[in-house]
Amino acid sequence: MFIIKNIKKNKILRRILYKFLFLFIFFKIKRNKPGDFNHILVLGKGYSLNRLPSHINNIDKPSLVILTNFNKNDLDNHQLFNSIRKFPILILGNITEPTLSFKVLKKLKIFDFYIQRIKFENKKKNKLNSYSSPNLSEIYGKRKSFKYDAYTSNTMYLPNDIHFFLERLRKKKINFSFNSGLASILLSCTFKPKKITLFGFDFYKSNYFNKHLLENMSLKEFNLLTSNSKKFARVFKEIISVNSRIKFTIFTKHKILFKKKNLIKL
Repeated sequence: MFIIKNIKKNKILRRILYKFLFLFIFFKIKRNKPGDFNHILVLGKGYSLNRLPSHINNIDKPSLVILTNFNKNDLDNHQLFNSIRKFPILILGNITEPTLSFKVLKKLKIFDFYIQRIKFENKKKNKLNSYSSPNLSEIYGKRKSFKYDAYTSNTMYLPNDIHFFLERLRKKKINFSFNSGLASILLSCTFKPKKITLFGFDFYKSNYFNKHLLENMSLKEFNLLTSNSKKFARVFKEIISVNSRIKFTIFTKHKILFKKKNLIKL
């Protein structure tokens, strides 16, 4: 145990460790590539996610399900698990690269693992210091964890389309906040689906679907996130506007004040 702890503290050894674990884990995980991307179901961790089991049979069959920052026991709820287990799953995690329990993970049909990072070519690395908007340093920096390397031979980065979207917001001088939930919605748009359905995106106007927000963060972070609720929602509005050809449906506890022809709020 002492040796493992010391390996995990060293970035190079940590990366080697997860690559080694991949040799034992790879064949125990089911893989499933979607036949198309016509309808993508994106799941955040807001309280409104609890509505999914009662609505899953009332929405079109999803081609792909995106799980945003799901960790350890987040799918222990059998109704929630059974709602998505038949569909290809894409897992998106933040810098910590959170993972579900292996017991649950091996029962899912995994398409890909993505991290909330944008990979730059060498010629662009000198621009990294200029990205100073709130929270954006979290997606322009380097990987630190490498956990996903234990589950896939090619951990995916966010596509450059997301970089261009964020640059667009900055050029418009929009005061905004960004997180992995918004990154997962933007990622779903890059597959160019006809429909995107969202559960669990309450923009910090609710607790998590299975626990209080304060169980996962400090009081300072809690106050920061809840006070920036409108800034998160503003980015969501821009996503809807830019992707006018996609039909969005969102189940949320957030009071959305704007109206768009391509958005249904339930």
